[in-house]
Amino acid sequence: MFGFEPRIDRGSRELVVRKCGKGMMIWSPAPRGEAFCAGLLSVGSPCVYRADPAEESEFRAEVESWAGACRWWKISAPDKVYASVWREKDGSVAIHFLNTTGVDNKPGEVVTDKAPVPAFPALKEDIVFEIPASGKMKATAASPDFAGVRELETKAVPGGWVRVSVPRGLFRAYLFVRVKPPWGEKT
Repeated sequence: MFGFEPRIDRGSRELVVRKCGKGMMIWSPAPRGEAFCAGLLSVGSPCVYRADPAEESEFRAEVESWAGACRWWKISAPDKVYASVWREKDGSVAIHFLNTTGVDNKPGEVVTDKAPVPAFPALKEDIVFEIPASGKMKATAASPDFAGVRELETKAVPGGWVRVSVPRGLFRAYLFVRVKPPWGEKT
């Protein structure tokens, strides 16, 4: 589909780099992210995921070495809080957060259909992220965990970035954040 050679060694640590539109795609044939993120789990099957902190650290340093210069967002969040970031057609940035801190399947443990208690424990620290933005920005949050929309604290930081703070305790399971200029103009 992307023109990769079908005979790439999946154990290789070499990166495959291909031009893609105006940018490039960087792909690792080795499943490096599996060092800190469990794959698909099935009810009734044993958990095969085993965290590897040394591999995770090596992988994060490797990603930083080639992505650092083109990074367009920075985040500090608790482990097991996953984020998906999207730049929308109107220029706003949409971020989806999912709290999976309540999940702690041990290797060999059979996966059940019972939710852990609590399924979505309160976060122990704030989530703070930065995105490139010029001028004043407004950040709002919505979640099934509270009614309405909440405004989040934003702060301009040197280098043309805006910092957004999501206070711990704001949500338990899922949070949607939108960052945009306060009057709706494109960023």
